Amino acid sequence: MLAAKKNTYRLKSSVFLVGMMGSGKSKVGKLLAEAIGVDFIDTDEVIIAMEGKSITDIFTDPALGQDYFRKKELSVMKKILSTTANKKNNNKIIAGGGGSFINPAIRKLLREQQVVTIYIDAPVWALWMRVRHGKDRPLLKDKNPRKKLREIYNARRATYMTADIILPFGPLGGGSKKKNMSRLLSILIKHGIAEAVKGE
Repeated sequence: MLAAKKNTYRLKSSVFLVGMMGSGKSKVGKLLAEAIGVDFIDTDEVIIAMEGKSITDIFTDPALGQDYFRKKELSVMKKILSTTANKKNNNKIIAGGGGSFINPAIRKLLREQQVVTIYIDAPVWALWMRVRHGKDRPLLKDKNPRKKLREIYNARRATYMTADIILPFGPLGGGSKKKNMSRLLSILIKHGIAEAVKGE
């Protein structure tokens, strides 16, 4: 978890970033949390630290596997949100794994805790450019990983589109990560999710 240094903005609710692997949830989310002055949590990083294993190792371990990982995602989300609910100025930016929002239990939990969900909708070609050299992508361990990526995207996109806010590739597609973060912050302010702290 990345701890905030100061509060430049007030975040009125926690934000959960939704999207495919390679969509930029973690990198842009971390910059966004720093800019606002709140904590950033990457659920994949939390699980890796808890298990002492990479995601690929968890998926391929016969005693664990993908089902175990999905259950762990839900457990981690419950723990994160239990420290946030009903506590003033304790809202966070959270980046979930690509498959986390597909879990109905996690979507239900996010709704119950009134967490704002934002889907970063990057196209498959852009995702592929970002993940093609990555090693810790267990779902892409396939003879045709690009085709597999498209299949996963097609299977998940309809669920991703149920997020509270949809950010198409245009706003987040070009420029540096810092510019992309600024665009996302503008969206939060526009929707009344974040506001500048007076006197800062």
